[in-house]
Amino acid sequence: MGGASRRLLLSLAALAVLPLTGQTTFAAEFGKENLQTAELPNRVGATPGWVFEIITTEEHNAFIEQTHTPVIYNATSTTSPYQFQQTVNFTVTATHSGNLAAGWGPINAAVGFDASQSLTCEWSQALTVNIPPHQYGWIDFGYARDKWYGDYAYQDSYGNLSNDEYITVTSPRYQMWVARTAGTAPDNP
Repeated sequence: MGGASRRLLLSLAALAVLPLTGQTTFAAEFGKENLQTAELPNRVGATPGWVFEIITTEEHNAFIEQTHTPVIYNATSTTSPYQFQQTVNFTVTATHSGNLAAGWGPINAAVGFDASQSLTCEWSQALTVNIPPHQYGWIDFGYARDKWYGDYAYQDSYGNLSNDEYITVTSPRYQMWVARTAGTAPDNP
């Protein structure tokens, strides 16, 4: 290692940072003439306010069934198309456990979209399912949802959390249907 590199390494090793008091002083080993003082604000840099820190995403676009068509049995020896005519209407809302002291804003900021929206689903259409021989077929109607667990808290300018509460949040995303076939009839499709 060259002399200049060794001096720089020793100077960095001797660097001392005094406790934050509004001023921070940097001192190096090679003399007081190199003493520098810098003014720093009395905060670390966090913006004070309510936050939602996601601990885990439990569900992402998970299908949640709301209703279904009647179950049809294909008694033939060939795959047969069956048409289901169904009218479906339902509304689902976003949910949360606990108290949202600052509303949905911190959650929306954490997930990147408006998680508080409700979803109204309306279908009135004919759908076809190809049911294999000697199998059952039906259509489930529902929606996709996201579910998160996280810490909803107030964060001060130093990054410290207070009034924190561990909450569960669910948010409906979009309507969907799923065609199903099975060798045995479902207990409760």
